[in-house]
Amino acid sequence: MRRMWWLATIPALALGCASGSSNQQKMSEATQTQTQAQQALQRAADAQKRALEEQQKAEQLQQDLMQKQRELSDTQAKLAAQRAKAEQAQREAQMLSADAQREAQFQQDQAIQLQRRQAAQRASQSNQSNTSSQGNTSNPSNTSTPSNTSDQGNTSNPKQ
Repeated sequence: MRRMWWLATIPALALGCASGSSNQQKMSEATQTQTQAQQALQRAADAQKRALEEQQKAEQLQQDLMQKQRELSDTQAKLAAQRAKAEQAQREAQMLSADAQREAQFQQDQAIQLQRRQAAQRASQSNQSNTSSQGNTSNPSNTSTPSNTSDQGNTSNPKQ
């Protein structure tokens, strides 16, 4: 019987060792599964963190874009105002130029009229002096002397 007992314990021991080994294998599989799950959770957390960082970058870029668009809008408004000022200045310059041309034409016309009046006055004075010198002299050939006519043509007018 003693032998039997040993014989009965051998399978029990073998079974115990086998089941212990199986328990260790089950524990090892559970630990491995748990480790894999933790790694997967860590990867998910890391991915979530990266996604949050990328979202923050996108929001910052969106804010920068909105600021740049406001600046662009302000600059476009300033440009439009400056163009309007430039156009107004151009219109004023054209009006002043036209006024100056009209004034210059008026002054030129006045100068021409004055020259004509002065020429007429000289001619009238010349005719009066010729007439008076003819009335004072008894010699009619006095008026046709070349020296008289050439002197009259050389008279200078101080207004010219």
